[in-house]
Amino acid sequence: MRQLTNCQIMGALPDFFDPDRIVSEPKELLRFEENAGNFERKINAVVYPLSHNEVSRLVEWANEFKVALYPISTGKNWGMGSKVPVTNNCIVVDLSRMNKIVEVNTTHDYVVIEPGVTQQQLYDYLEANNLPYIFNVTGSSSKTSIIGNSLERGVGYFSSRVENIRALNVVLGNGKSIQTGFGHYENSKNKHIYTYGVGPDITGLFYQSGFGIVTQATFDLIPKRAVHSIMLCGLEDNDQYESYINDLAQLRKQEVITTAFHIANRGRSSIALLPHVEEYFVNKLGMTKEEARNETVSFHSRITKDQWSAFGGVMGSKSEVRLARKAIKKKMKKYGNVMFLTQNKLDRLQRLVGLFSFIPYFKKLKAFTISMEAAFSYSQGIPSDMALNSVYWPLNVEIKKNTIEEIDNSDAGLLFSLPILPLEGKALKIASDATINTFANYGFEAYITFNIIDSKSIESVINLAFRKSDDKAVEDAKKAIDELNQFFMNEGYILYRADIDRMHHVVDKNDTFWQTIKELKKSFDPNNIVAPGRYSPL
Repeated sequence: MRQLTNCQIMGALPDFFDPDRIVSEPKELLRFEENAGNFERKINAVVYPLSHNEVSRLVEWANEFKVALYPISTGKNWGMGSKVPVTNNCIVVDLSRMNKIVEVNTTHDYVVIEPGVTQQQLYDYLEANNLPYIFNVTGSSSKTSIIGNSLERGVGYFSSRVENIRALNVVLGNGKSIQTGFGHYENSKNKHIYTYGVGPDITGLFYQSGFGIVTQATFDLIPKRAVHSIMLCGLEDNDQYESYINDLAQLRKQEVITTAFHIANRGRSSIALLPHVEEYFVNKLGMTKEEARNETVSFHSRITKDQWSAFGGVMGSKSEVRLARKAIKKKMKKYGNVMFLTQNKLDRLQRLVGLFSFIPYFKKLKAFTISMEAAFSYSQGIPSDMALNSVYWPLNVEIKKNTIEEIDNSDAGLLFSLPILPLEGKALKIASDATINTFANYGFEAYITFNIIDSKSIESVINLAFRKSDDKAVEDAKKAIDELNQFFMNEGYILYRADIDRMHHVVDKNDTFWQTIKELKKSFDPNNIVAPGRYSPL
């Protein structure tokens, strides 16, 4: 692929890109090259298309000039690459300005959106138009792209997001446009409601691939139910861990639990919750930052002994939720506290705590009830930036509130290991023990979340926090992730996502599967224009 100079880029790019939609100066490109994972890449330029037709013309131009393109939706793929490509000298195609909500259909409960549509934008739209829906939110930032995360097979608070996709519009790497399912029939009235169309289904070929650039997608919406509640179920004794997981698995297999459930170790649940408690102690109780941090940790250790906690939504009619609560409590109460929260219950809890706020204990407890309400919002389909603080808090990195989502530009480093596991206690015990031991050998704490995504499998989200300004910490973090990834691959717990430095952990050029992917790539993208090296042999 060609490495173009600034003048060549500005002169050669199609004339439909105004200068204010092209970034090519090296100093300006630095903010795109900065990233949470501390990956080192060089970008030729960044362009901002506004439509499907512009993307199509850009791809045709790239084929003519043999220039690689790397599409991003909003570029918030933190810890996995952020905005930067797998290979150097790509032009980043930033789709964030393609942010139209094209259609919401209230007969068949779907939405059609462009790649730049964020979680917050869709939520605001549904609320402003008083539409009776929620959608499958993730625990990441409210400003993340729905399409971008879904194409990476991200998992929301209700299910794996690919389960919500019905149809895609795509510009292939050869410049041609295609619609999946029935979309390629001009008079189709069912293109947004039936995924598979007729003949071979190719929708899945555009998940985690460089076959083309997705410019539009149809997603199922979730009708609001009479009762939305969350279940919190703790495990106090680590010796019961395997049976704890197996009982949760049974509840999922029996469809008592029907949404994704999130199982976090104490470290992970702490960094999700405690930053908000600390903030409350500083802003409302007048503590210094150091006092607040110490008191936050101390108070948390006094009010809960849970080593693991399960969290997830339970929704339906009043009778359905009542029966589910009864079955869950019966099976899980032996492990620790089981709590069900609805909005009404949270409101009552906060009023009660407020009544006794003149007592220091209740004054501090109020901070936890406020944090619980923020977590509860996910079960109602409300996006939040709550989880972003969990990146900064374990490192005690200062961050300005107006730039909280700019993880890439902070000293907070973030890497992930992301295997899929069988839904069984034995497998999760092996995975968690290996993670804790591997990270401890390099001086890191393990932050682990296991997400029940269906009746058979677990998505693991294992994150490692390090300071990017500390060269040894950067080196050790990379070694720890490499070693853990290799352990999972050797054990047969295959990674379902890989960061841009670790594609080789999952892509084996000698594997017939990946050889076939390479052949398909040649068919869809003969000049290897779109995202070279991303989930594909180079």
